[in-house]
Amino acid sequence: MRELLQDISNIAISNNEEIDTSIAVDNNWLGFDSVSNDEIEQLELRLSTQLPEDYISFLKITNGFRKFCSIDSGFEPIDNVDYLTNLNRGLASHWLELEYDFPEIVSRLKTCIVIGGIDHDEQQFLLIPPGKLNKSWLYWKFSNWGLGEIEYNGIRGYLEDSLKLMQSQ
Repeated sequence: MRELLQDISNIAISNNEEIDTSIAVDNNWLGFDSVSNDEIEQLELRLSTQLPEDYISFLKITNGFRKFCSIDSGFEPIDNVDYLTNLNRGLASHWLELEYDFPEIVSRLKTCIVIGGIDHDEQQFLLIPPGKLNKSWLYWKFSNWGLGEIEYNGIRGYLEDSLKLMQSQ
């Protein structure tokens, strides 16, 4: 996954995409320092859940990842990661009102963890814990302007799709 993140960093920086800071350009890396096992355990305790392995692998490489293109929200450092219902009550309330029209989506949004796009009301990257509707973790890029979710096969799947899109432009 480290190589994948490095490839994304290289292309985004060379294309002058929306890079947050000059530090990223100077280091040719859109990521941050890695997270320790103790920090991951603290996050799991705070969220009262065991996080999926690929997200843990991601955190062991970088504690978040800067926005790398105009349609991406980036990934948050673990101090910012939390349940949607704790982070954005307005957005959560809005979707809860639509439960009759979108029961499966709203059911999953009630338990989702936001790992990207916390400061964006338009799109987030979400982890959906296993539950009644899904037996394993789901990975969604969720936008309110697109009225719904795009599901990915893990964080790696999302990053691979993003890299392919960047390479095709």
